[in-house]
Amino acid sequence: MKILLWLALVAAIVATVAVPAEARKKSGARPKPAAQPQRNPAEIEAATRLQVFLDRANFSPGAINGHHGEFTIKALALYRQSRGEPPPLPAKPDTTPDVSGFDLAGVGPAIVPYTVADADFKNIGPLPSAVAAQAKLKFLPYRDAAEAIAEKFHCEVHFLEHLNPGKTKPIKAGRPAHGAERRTFRTRRCERP
Repeated sequence: MKILLWLALVAAIVATVAVPAEARKKSGARPKPAAQPQRNPAEIEAATRLQVFLDRANFSPGAINGHHGEFTIKALALYRQSRGEPPPLPAKPDTTPDVSGFDLAGVGPAIVPYTVADADFKNIGPLPSAVAAQAKLKFLPYRDAAEAIAEKFHCEVHFLEHLNPGKTKPIKAGRPAHGAERRTFRTRRCERP
């Protein structure tokens, strides 16, 4: 009797879990990703400027992405501590931190135009999926030009795409875009003083 009751309970649990999963498969419903709030271009510029400032001061905020993310907040805290300032209060990511007392204007333009050159295609090629095959290569190539350019400017490919909507696929060196213009990208400034 106990076994029969136990089997009925297990069957009821399985049926309860399987039916909603089967319904999701049939309807094609997938959970929608959380909508990203539209950000002000001035906020993106300010976050990028801070990330460039920290990167030049050798306090890496990670890949440049135009967000006041976790790595940017940590790099800012370490930068302040290196200057003998008290550690700041913990900040939430994507909230504008207090940057009073910093010469962020001295960074110059954080986002600059860039024209794609033939050299940007030099290290692009197929990448084997097997680690053993990758170990035999002289270098690991980039998958595409957008990845190579993003690496050149120490930014994320998504940020490069955000700055240059519609220009990152496909990228051709010197190919005219919008008439006689050369394809130009907006990227973060990478020169060091």
